[in-house]
Order: sequence, then structure tokens, then C-alpha cells
Amino acid sequence: GINAEYGGDMSEKFLVSGLGGGLDIINASLLYFAFKKQGKNVVLGSSRPCPIKDVKNHKPFHTNGTLLTKESKILFKGRYCEALVAEYLNEEVVLLSRCNPAKHKYYDPKYLHQAIKEVKKKFGFTHLFFVDGGGDSLILKPNDWPNCNPFSGGDAQVLMSLKGITDVYHCVISVGLDIIPEKFQENLNLISEKGGYFG
Repeated sequence: GINAEYGGDMSEKFLVSGLGGGLDIINASLLYFAFKKQGKNVVLGSSRPCPIKDVKNHKPFHTNGTLLTKESKILFKGRYCEALVAEYLNEEVVLLSRCNPAKHKYYDPKYLHQAIKEVKKKFGFTHLFFVDGGGDSLILKPNDWPNCNPFSGGDAQVLMSLKGITDVYHCVISVGLDIIPEKFQENLNLISEKGGYFG
């Protein structure tokens, strides 16, 4: 399980989670396996709009957070491969819900924020990595992404929930198809100037 003994450096423990999209857990697995290869103590996770009450056979640690196993089932509509990933890895996978549990589908950042703080505290994670497959989560201005509001989707909701939590890293795998490449580079340069780009 997630609390199992680990033979590596016990001073560090990483949570690598998908940021918000349906397949971001797969994108996050690239970083997960890279850390595994380095001998790091790392757990894979996912942040999704699914209410925890729509999950069966799981191990809740918060109203908006639970551990999934290969026996878990997500009944909420959408693309949910987290239980299959848990089966493939033969490990528990963290599921963080961005829903308001009282209103079922409606997002409320405070619940996800609290769940992230709880998962960090309960399982002793020293670093949290939230991974996006495309560059839309690196949008800083509305005109970086024409014909869409970049600040209303799942990625933006999770980023809002991360505010005020320490030792968190926002990871982007590639520019992707959903942002103007030149704007992506401009924003990356701006973040670099501020000392927030690590490679």
C-alpha cells in the first residue's frame, strides 16, 4: 500500500498527479516512472471532477480524496482509467476530487485545497508534482488561447486549489494543440525571468 516500507531515501516522498484532464494521469506516469528509475519514493495520482461518493471499493482519507486499488470502480461519467492504472502498477493510486461534495458536480476550490493538504500531511509527501499533458495550463492571458476561456476549465480549477500549498510543482509535458506555441514560449520566458522555471 501507500504506506508500505520503502528501501530508498525516506527523507523524500513524491506525489506525481495528473493536473486535471482525463488522461493527465497517463502524462503524469512519464514523470512517475522517471522518478522510479532514480530510486525515488513516488506515488501516482489524479485530480478529477468525479465525486468521491461515485467511487466504489476505495480507501477514503478525506471527503475529496481517496486511494484507488485494482478493485476500485468509478461510476461517474467520463474517461476514468485510474483503477486500471492501479492494477497495472499493482499499487494504490491517489484520487483527488475537485467537486463540492454537497452539490455533487459543482467545483469549489476549498474542498480540493483541503484534500491536497490532507494527502500531503497524512502520507508524508515532501513534494507534489501536478502534470499537464498540454500547454493550456500555462496560459497567462485570455488571448493566449483564442475562442476559449482558459481560466474556467479543470486545469485552472486545480491550479487555483494549489494556491498557498508549499513544495508544489506545475509540470507541462508538451506545448500541445490547445495553445498558440509562440504564446507558450513567451509565458515560459516570463516564468524563467521570475525564477520559476526548473527545466
